This record gives sequence, C-alpha cells and structure tokens, in this order.
Amino acid sequence: LHNFDTSTFKYLEIKIINKPFSFSSLKAHIDKFDNNNKPYFQDLNLKGVWITCGSEPVDWELITKFVEKGCQFMVNWGMTEIGPCAINTVFKDIDAVKDYKKRALEGTLMGDNVYCDTKIEESTLQVKGDISVFGNNWFDTRDRVKKNETNEFYIQGRLI
Repeated sequence: LHNFDTSTFKYLEIKIINKPFSFSSLKAHIDKFDNNNKPYFQDLNLKGVWITCGSEPVDWELITKFVEKGCQFMVNWGMTEIGPCAINTVFKDIDAVKDYKKRALEGTLMGDNVYCDTKIEESTLQVKGDISVFGNNWFDTRDRVKKNETNEFYIQGRLI
C-alpha cells in the first residue's frame, strides 16, 4: 500500500467494516450515514487500494461502486483443494467493468484468468493441475458453471 494514505483505510475499516463481514453486509453499509448525516462511502478515495472478493456472490453493483472509488478490484474463485486464487479477473477501471457486464452470463463472475486446467462436465466445473492437492487427477468442484464466448467463467450455484 505504498503512496496510500492509511487514514483512508482506517476510515474504511472503522466506519464501514468494523466487524467480520460478508459482501452482502458490506454492500448494506455502503449507503449508510455517519453521525453528521454524511455518507461514509461517498467521500472515500480508494486509489492505490487492491480489493479481492470471493467465497460469496459478488454482484456488479458492488464491483462498480468500488472501482468508481479508484481501487483495483479482483473477483476471485478458489477452493481449499485447488488453491485460493484459481480463477479471477481484475478490474482496473470502470470501462472494463462495463465491458464485462455487457457480456455477462447468469450467475456470478468467477473470472477469465485461469491458473489450473479446467473442463465443464454435466454443467459442473472439473479442475486439475499444479495448484491442486489432486495434482493431475480431475477434481469435481460440484460448482455449477457456465463459460461465455470470451472464456469468462460464471458460477450458477453448487450441487449438494
């Protein structure tokens, strides 16, 4: 976080997050107001900040709001068995967000940077490779996944 005013991060942490959170709870805090009836999020400058989100659906509104504040925002998919950063996309500007959103499929964007071998069988994602604890054996993630024409993966849900 070089060249970054840590008071901004402290403001973000204390005023918005201040407790363990999910992305849906973070989203709920974005439009809340402080004691002076001033929006918390509205005045934040997140230039130079890197935010990584995953584990829970990350919607386009959340991505857009953070990227508009100047941060780089990574949508990420991973699993304990595969590695924490197996498939992702990094948004550096709002135009990229708009481009991805235009061609988005139903579900939540996982990404288009892929760090393992993948295949989709019967609508579920199968993975293998050096980052997997299963090595060169295919592992069924049980995640229902679709891929668009530009090789962006979208999670549709998980089989139980």
